[in-house]
Amino acid sequence: KGEDTIQISFTILEQLPSASAVGNIALEARLNVNLTVNEFDSISYSYIGDNPHQDKFSINPSTGALETNTMIDRETITDCADTLDCVLVLNFVAQSSRTSFFKLIIASINIIDINDHAPSFSQPIFTLNISESTITPVGSRFTVPTAVDKDTGKNGILSYNRYPSDGPFGLNVSKKLDGSFHVQIVLKELLDREKQESYNLQIAARDGGDQPQTGILNVNVNVLDINDNAPTFDRSKYNITVK
Repeated sequence: KGEDTIQISFTILEQLPSASAVGNIALEARLNVNLTVNEFDSISYSYIGDNPHQDKFSINPSTGALETNTMIDRETITDCADTLDCVLVLNFVAQSSRTSFFKLIIASINIIDINDHAPSFSQPIFTLNISESTITPVGSRFTVPTAVDKDTGKNGILSYNRYPSDGPFGLNVSKKLDGSFHVQIVLKELLDREKQESYNLQIAARDGGDQPQTGILNVNVNVLDINDNAPTFDRSKYNITVK
C-alpha cells in the first residue's frame, strides 16, 4: 500500500572512508513523530528485496543508522558511468516486534562527484608529419587525440590550450553535442624545412574542479621536405681552359 511506503534521500561525497555516516533512515522517514517511545524503540530495520548496492552500505538493525561499508568510488559504479547524477536506491523494511507497525523505506543515495581524477591522454606522445611550403597552406587543420576524464560535470574537462602560445601553430577546439571535444592544430604560417625541421608542442587538457588538474599531450611535428629548391652553383660563370 502507498501509505506503507516512505521515500527518503541522502547525499554524500564519493571517496568517504569506510564506516562514514550516511544518515538515519528512521529519523529521515520521521517514524518517531507519530509513535510512542516504546513503539519506536520496538522497531527493527533491515534490507528487503533486491539491493544491488547493498554491499556498499550497512544498516544498524536497532537504530536505523546507515553508514558506508567501504570507500565508494563513483567512477567504478557501473550505474553511474558517464552520467551527471549518481543515485543508488536501497530498499529497507521497518517493522515492530510488539505491534503491527510495518513500513517499506526506499532510500535514494546521491553520490556527489569530487575532482579525484586528472584528464589523461591514451598516448603521451603524438607525431604529426606536415609538408612544407604551399603544399600545406595556411589554415590547414590536423586532428589530434583528445583526453578523457573519469570525473563528470564541472569536474570533467573544461578547456584545451597549447604551449608554447607563439609559433606557426594555433589550436581549434569545438565541443560536440555529447559533451566531448574535437581538437585540431591549425597552421598559421607556411613551414620551411630549410629553416626548421621539427617543432615540439604541448596540448594541455584542463578540468573545471575547484583545484583544477591537467593532462598533457606532447606533439612532435616533423616538417616534410619537398623539391622547392633547384640546384645552384657557387658562381654563375666558370672559365675552363682545355689544352
